[in-house]
Amino acid sequence: MRQRVLQVIVTTATRKDIENQNVVQNRTTTQIEEEHALMMSYYTHNEDAEMWIGDTGATCHMKSSTEGMYDLEKCSDIKIDTANGSTSSVTHIGKYKGNVLCSNGKTKKIVMKNVKVVPGLVKNLFSLSTVMRNDWDLLTETRNNVKILKIKKGDIEYEFDQKVSKNANGGYLMGMQIEPTKSEETKKYEK
Repeated sequence: MRQRVLQVIVTTATRKDIENQNVVQNRTTTQIEEEHALMMSYYTHNEDAEMWIGDTGATCHMKSSTEGMYDLEKCSDIKIDTANGSTSSVTHIGKYKGNVLCSNGKTKKIVMKNVKVVPGLVKNLFSLSTVMRNDWDLLTETRNNVKILKIKKGDIEYEFDQKVSKNANGGYLMGMQIEPTKSEETKKYEK
């Protein structure tokens, strides 16, 4: 597992850089123009982790590659209607195994079933409606003035605790990072 810890730094960045988390350190403070001074602190970030967006509108879990997947079946006649009105093809269906990276630095194992591989998908989608159909509870909690989405079944709980993007109305998507498991079982399916 490759990890990197970033220290608190003073930077300037454009809005797009902030949203993409590509913040560049500025050495001169005289040219602020439309850039914003920003002070950020990041906790440990795993470069191998994938962001999964919690999505109540997704009918199934979807990702763009077979990384972390096993027990794959090839598909040829399955289509997915996307939010923008287009249709995409599903190439595989299988199981996904990984470690959820929690904000407290701990990890939790996760296995998802019936995950569809949709090449070209921009973000991995974690279907909240699928887990709710399987008797998981969808909860919210406020921490540091930020709403956190949680799914819970019995003693098992996962949190969508990372803001992924924000819209013009102030709403935002919540996600969780999952590091795909590397095992002989999953490696034989990776491309």
